[in-house]
Amino acid sequence: MNYLKMLIKKRSLIATVFVIVTAVSAFLSFSFNKYKAQSIIEVGYQKNIDSILDKNYSDPREILEAPLQIVEKTQSGIYDDALMKELKIQKAELPELNASNPNNTNLVKLTVLSNSQELAQKTLEIVDRLIVEEHAKRAEILGKTNGTFQPTEVVKEPTTTKDGLGHILKIVAGGIAGLLLGILMAFFSEWWQANKKKLRL
Repeated sequence: MNYLKMLIKKRSLIATVFVIVTAVSAFLSFSFNKYKAQSIIEVGYQKNIDSILDKNYSDPREILEAPLQIVEKTQSGIYDDALMKELKIQKAELPELNASNPNNTNLVKLTVLSNSQELAQKTLEIVDRLIVEEHAKRAEILGKTNGTFQPTEVVKEPTTTKDGLGHILKIVAGGIAGLLLGILMAFFSEWWQANKKKLRL
């Protein structure tokens, strides 16, 4: 009960900290990575009953490249040089590029976050094209160009939207952090007022 009374007494301090932290979070959120571009690639595979039932996507005889390997390559920046050359920008200007592989699929989901809608869209289009072209060459070398082979293709074309949900989550997280910080500062303020005379002695 004493804690509750103390928090009520310090409500102005808590509210002030909450508002400031939430406002800063909102400002930072809307200042960075306003746009999100997404696409989905289906990695080429051999169209036969065994590969469909087994789903052993790590087997090079069944699939051109393991989706997780594409994810790792993307995350490690293997396409950075090509992107810088085609977009005519420096490495520091490259947008954030992420990739993931939905469980038990031969799909790769690519996501780009950027302040520029055009840059996000172009970046994803280039990466999609590079992956498809690389796999087409690999399929030709491996002799996988007959009718039983499904080539790598973009099954969901790049689309760019405002990252609204990301902004909301960041603002909510900032609000929670501001509330907790305000409560912590209220306790510290109460402790300081109760002990400052002792500390000066």
